[in-house]
Amino acid sequence: MLAGDLNAYPESNVIKQLDQHFTRSCQQCGFTIPATKPNRTIDYIAYLKGSALKVLSHEVIVEPKTSDHAPILTVFKY
Repeated sequence: MLAGDLNAYPESNVIKQLDQHFTRSCQQCGFTIPATKPNRTIDYIAYLKGSALKVLSHEVIVEPKTSDHAPILTVFKY
């Protein structure tokens, strides 16, 4: 599993390379920065392709007091 600030937009080459080996927990991911009024996505949660994990839910939590990024909450089933 990989999670964090990748400093890359969904259409970037970095994310295209990530998608070759990992499955992101969302495809139309919510905006994660800036935390006060998010308008871009650069934070992701991903897991290895072929994994038995299934995404039950994925949510961006707009909460500007803890970080300059909005946290992501993903619930998986194994």
